[in-house]
Amino acid sequence: GREEIYTYEDLQELATRAATFLVGKGVAPESRVLLYAKNAPEWSMAYFGVLKNGCTVVPVAHESTTPELVNVARAADAAGIIIGDDLLEKRGTLAKELADAGLATKLWPMTEVFALDDEAVEDERKKKLPPRHNADAVASLIFTSGTTGKPKGVVLPHRSVIRMLIDNFW
Repeated sequence: GREEIYTYEDLQELATRAATFLVGKGVAPESRVLLYAKNAPEWSMAYFGVLKNGCTVVPVAHESTTPELVNVARAADAAGIIIGDDLLEKRGTLAKELADAGLATKLWPMTEVFALDDEAVEDERKKKLPPRHNADAVASLIFTSGTTGKPKGVVLPHRSVIRMLIDNFW
């Protein structure tokens, strides 16, 4: 019920914190990370943090069921799922169902992703972040039901994201 205001500097800091969290978890660039949370500032911070680590973001609608999450995690070959704390409670069996499906996909609650580590640890992890991204590398993989009704992954490279921003905002 309270209003929170974030600056671009805050976005940069928190996205970096999410990126260094992934480094600490051993998530390599080009890995795929599901983002499963409700619309909130933390969603975009996590999104940019995944990109900052050189990974591909796989956004998933917060209304998705546990079986749908398992299917997307399998199809995306996801290293992990950044999950809103409220959705973690709601999907309490998700970790077990991922394991039962033979997936090594990890669950990372938002509060854990944004927790502040020791400054020296953070600084070491920042050094491991990729300095640049290939414009043709996959930024986001969006699953949609195509004309056949079967979910399909739509690949969105960094180049397309930047082009969309330029076309719509400049």
